[in-house]
Amino acid sequence: MKLIKDNNGVPEPYSISQLKADYPNVSFRRGYPASQLNQFGAYYVTDTARPVIDSMIETISEGTPVKVVDDWVQVWDVTPLSQAELDARANQVEYDKLAELDRLSIRDIREWIAAQPTAAKTLKDREALAVAARDRIV
Repeated sequence: MKLIKDNNGVPEPYSISQLKADYPNVSFRRGYPASQLNQFGAYYVTDTARPVIDSMIETISEGTPVKVVDDWVQVWDVTPLSQAELDARANQVEYDKLAELDRLSIRDIREWIAAQPTAAKTLKDREALAVAARDRIV
């Protein structure tokens, strides 16, 4: 569980080892219960569920915990992507599609033709027409 130190209302990352170093003459109870840590300005941060986002248009990061009554609660920052980031993601998607096509083997193509006979026939007809046009047979 994440630990913070309350520095006049501003949470700062903190650890048990830092706590022990800051208070070397204090014996802490096993398990470091919140009731004891809180006396020294140290608080556990209550986890919250990570929100679901659309990663094509947003990013998410852990924000600064906020104090709600007597508890410190984890916060998530959802940020929309900039236009440049959106363009880069769109280009990556297109690149990934092309890379997948490059990985297709002859066997994959034959399996596709067998599974899509009508589409394959149309494709073959178009190829034949293109060859005929190129050779000026038509």
